[in-house]
Amino acid sequence: MGRWIRLSVVFVVVGAWVSVAMPTGAGATSGSAATSQPAATTTATPAASTSTARGGDRRARDFYSSWPKGTGRAAAAAAPNLTIGVDNNTPPGHNWTFTHFFPETNVSVHQGDVVDFHWSAGSPDGLHSVTFFPGSDVAANVTTFRTDNPLVVPDLAGAPPAPEAETPVTLQNNNVFLPQPEPAAGALPCGFGAFAPASTPCVFDNVLPFVSSGALPTGGQPGAPADFQVKISAAPGTYTYVCLIHPKMNGQLTVVAPAAPATTQAQADVAATADYNGLVAGALPKEAAAQTPTFTANPDGSKTWNVLLGLSADDVEILEFLPFSVPITKGDSVKYVNTTTSEIHTASTQTSSPPFGNPECEGVPVSSPDTPAPNPNGVPPYGCPSYASHEVSLDLAPNGVATATPQGVQATIPSGATAASSGVLGGAGSPLPTTATYKFPNNGKFLVFCFIHANMGGFISTPGYRIAGTNGAVKSFGGLDDFGQLNAAALSAAAAANPPVTHLNAPIVGATGSFDEQGYYAVASDGGVFAFGNARFFGSMGGKHLNKPVVGIASTSDGGGYWEVASDGGIFAFGDAQFLGSMGGKPLNKPVVGIAATLDGNGYWEVASDGGIFTFGSATFQGSMGGKPLNKPVVGMASAGFSGYWLATSDGGIFAFGAPFLGSMGARPINSPVVGMQATAGFDGYRLVAADGGIFSFNAPFFGSLGGTALANPVGAIEGT
Repeated sequence: MGRWIRLSVVFVVVGAWVSVAMPTGAGATSGSAATSQPAATTTATPAASTSTARGGDRRARDFYSSWPKGTGRAAAAAAPNLTIGVDNNTPPGHNWTFTHFFPETNVSVHQGDVVDFHWSAGSPDGLHSVTFFPGSDVAANVTTFRTDNPLVVPDLAGAPPAPEAETPVTLQNNNVFLPQPEPAAGALPCGFGAFAPASTPCVFDNVLPFVSSGALPTGGQPGAPADFQVKISAAPGTYTYVCLIHPKMNGQLTVVAPAAPATTQAQADVAATADYNGLVAGALPKEAAAQTPTFTANPDGSKTWNVLLGLSADDVEILEFLPFSVPITKGDSVKYVNTTTSEIHTASTQTSSPPFGNPECEGVPVSSPDTPAPNPNGVPPYGCPSYASHEVSLDLAPNGVATATPQGVQATIPSGATAASSGVLGGAGSPLPTTATYKFPNNGKFLVFCFIHANMGGFISTPGYRIAGTNGAVKSFGGLDDFGQLNAAALSAAAAANPPVTHLNAPIVGATGSFDEQGYYAVASDGGVFAFGNARFFGSMGGKHLNKPVVGIASTSDGGGYWEVASDGGIFAFGDAQFLGSMGGKPLNKPVVGIAATLDGNGYWEVASDGGIFTFGSATFQGSMGGKPLNKPVVGMASAGFSGYWLATSDGGIFAFGAPFLGSMGARPINSPVVGMQATAGFDGYRLVAADGGIFSFNAPFFGSLGGTALANPVGAIEGT
């Protein structure tokens, strides 16, 4: 099941729109009340949730926030006679867009009725237009328009003999992406009265040139119109309207005589529900069948794994990497394939460059450089003289280490910091490349995502885990490498006579991997942080005053920072980790014992030993054990990747909230108490570690443990993929 929901704040410009999918976060939420010493004051201050996890500023810009607004619908924009849905709600835990109007057919209206087309708030990554063409042969008109107006066009304004000063680029076609007809200078486009009351409905009379909403995003994006109103003035007859983004997405309206009954909203809703249920029932099994990893064996013994960039199922575009997580062996490759019928995608790493440029106005004269659009938050064309002079560039080509070859885009990605993007990959039959193959020569965890769709991506990882002793010794298992430790004695008692490399002032109490698992951090109870491999040191609380001991650490998704948490709930942020609040100085029933970060790097959870959960930033509250009986105290937690989490108790019990329960050691005999847990890279499994080094795996590969081995010091933490 695809679950790439709210991955990160992603810069996604389509036409003149920018979409963002990150909540700014709720305050602490849990049911604990007692007294606690205030946390040591951190120098970090709360900040807006802005991520740079993918290389550069990804803050959203709201291109329509400067439109004239009002508190209600203007008189000219009367209440619609009928509302038709554009796209629909993606099922929970999925990321779909429906290339379907709800309902699509069998809709009757009277001449003069106003139809409101409403873009679904429950489809995170959809982009659609509602476009009416005049004439008796709409299909031919649409075909002609699509032929004459591809989604992207070359920038010909500076063609010889007057070339532009900047590098030639490909532009998004304003005839497709901007509202039509083009408004007079300074005026509002028609059809957006629900968003800007001064806008009147567009008129479709089957005579005037085509009428279009332009490309609008779904998902309830703040500041973006979600309704487009059209007054149907055409004579009785049946008329087809289309989406210019998706060639197979069209609907029909029948204008009936005044005495004939028109479709009621209740009738339309019933038909829409039937359409929706049928599409969901057809798409779910196709998506499930694509979740099983498949591969081709190579002559050198390595494997090439297959990942679908989306999947088409009737009028559903599944905007997911399928499968979401691929467990590979060092040296394997992954082939990304776009088989969809109407979507474009990229396969991009965190530090690669997005394909979209910023809105600009054509230079005057055209041989001069283009200039930034004066009013990117205003009315199209955003301060440029006209639609013709407004430009948004789109770079279709691969970037970073990725290169185009006759066999598709190719790249070798040694670390998560390697910049590689496939460029824009087309679907079946597209003139664009359709595949990208990336080789991963090293162990680790690698995020690959789509720049086009903000909530679409997946992980490639070499499964494994590391356990850290309280003395700083580290032992790796499976497909994760050793990058050093604090104690040469390691964990075994047999080597305990060896002198330590580093003297610890306090025991190790937590560990977390770097963003690509080619490094790791260990944290001591005095707040000291120790970095290994490519994990970067950004400071610590070591040697500073603490009201209570540190109990855990969590790293940001971009490798640029981390948080320490103390038992009184105090948070200490380092690097680009944002301080988003804490329980320091607030009453707790029981001490905090752990922390987990959200996948977007813009939030975190704290967990107390009574199972109380406290949320900050983009972390959402899914439930807790606060105020409920526990056989043993909670000792740690792990993020389920998106909005859910797991809690682990010292007897091996597991409590799942917004995440699947995959098993536990609760009520089963264990030789030593559990001290920590970690989730797999795909968030489809987890492991527990006991103080004696025993490992308990649930839907996660087991690569061995130190259970039954005499240890010089107990185990204090676990991290891995």
